Amino acid sequence: HGSQGLMDNRTRLIKYNSLIIATGSRAKTLEETGVDSGGYANVVSIRKASDIGHLRRVISERAPRKKSSVSTLSSTKANKDIPACVIGGGYIGLESASYLHGWGFNVTVIHSGKQLLTRFLPPEVGFRYTQLYRKSNVTVILEETPVGVLGGFNATGILMSDGTTINCSLVVSAVGAVPNTDLFQNQLNLTSDGGIKTDNELQTGIPGVYAVGDVVAFPWDFYNGTHKRWPFGDHARRSGEHVARIILYRPHHLLEEIKVDQYLNKTASMIANKTTYRYIPKTTFDSLLGPRKKIDANTIVESRFIKPAHGEFYGYMIGRVIYFNCIRNRFKFGAFWVHNGKAVGTYMEGGLNKDFRLMKKVAEMQLPVQEIEYEHMEKDGLGWARETLDRELDASVYPGFSIKDSFFHVSTTTARGWTCCITWVGNFDMLCNDAVGSFPSAN
Repeated sequence: HGSQGLMDNRTRLIKYNSLIIATGSRAKTLEETGVDSGGYANVVSIRKASDIGHLRRVISERAPRKKSSVSTLSSTKANKDIPACVIGGGYIGLESASYLHGWGFNVTVIHSGKQLLTRFLPPEVGFRYTQLYRKSNVTVILEETPVGVLGGFNATGILMSDGTTINCSLVVSAVGAVPNTDLFQNQLNLTSDGGIKTDNELQTGIPGVYAVGDVVAFPWDFYNGTHKRWPFGDHARRSGEHVARIILYRPHHLLEEIKVDQYLNKTASMIANKTTYRYIPKTTFDSLLGPRKKIDANTIVESRFIKPAHGEFYGYMIGRVIYFNCIRNRFKFGAFWVHNGKAVGTYMEGGLNKDFRLMKKVAEMQLPVQEIEYEHMEKDGLGWARETLDRELDASVYPGFSIKDSFFHVSTTTARGWTCCITWVGNFDMLCNDAVGSFPSAN
């Protein structure tokens, strides 16, 4: 690209060949949702690392404790019966609520949806998290909205739309985020929620100008080219890496590979594969709360001493949702999203590491699903995933043989500089036995 310029706030002209917009997002204020926060010091928004420091200072001021530093927040006796309100039932709101509960606060979560996490997860999964928080002695108020924060010097309560008041000594606002794109209002194409529209290389309408992270709204092939934002950490890291590779890669290596591909007549497809941002959505949910264990009629282990809740989502939330284990009395459950005969999205809570890896692979490979398999998926979701994945891998590697954990790899470099490799994933004993005679042919 030719040299372009950017003006800073001191009217200096900064020239560039490539520009990356990575301005991130800010916490949405209560005022932006129609709630008067009153500007109280003990009303805290959580978005960046400094917000956590502010929250800890507010807690240390509100919590009567012995001579100690803020680092003793884990002592729950000091905070016992101090009311805290969290406005918002999304990821940040629930994670904040779990920490406040772990520090001993009497926590109330206020959410306008029918279940918690309804913006990100289907109702049945949200219902399980709602149950978890309520069983952990967190008050959850659903389908109601606050209209104002009450108080004098500090906030002392939340006024609800039905006229009731909820007492609190601390308010955590977690009502969403807004991309920092006001600067580009009249210069770049923006979506209705403030995202910067880009092409599939994450390049804006201005050549050499890219957007990454929370601000970028790129076209999703899976949603018919609709521009969508994905404001989560995994995408922020991957989109930044992708644009950096494009900027560094295009001037040198790409030109050399174009010469090679012109000889192979694959120029267009090669360029697309190198520069198109191919991202499979991923996000995780963590909470200090976990399912409580009843030892006997009088003893229940506190939730903060149980394995914390941890859920992972992969893929696309589109199509029919099939739940598994969601009606059982156990905190290990999940869901599949089935669209056009394929499992295009997965969610897993309470699994082992191998379970999460399995669900990720299901979404990445978009395993085929027949309607007759729905019942099997509901009864044993992980079992269906393992069986289907094995079947698909068997068919693609060597029909008739089971896929095992063995791995065999041979590579060599020819005189012309080409690297040839043979990779075998399967039964290693079978491979060695066949290799004595003739190598098996993967037709």
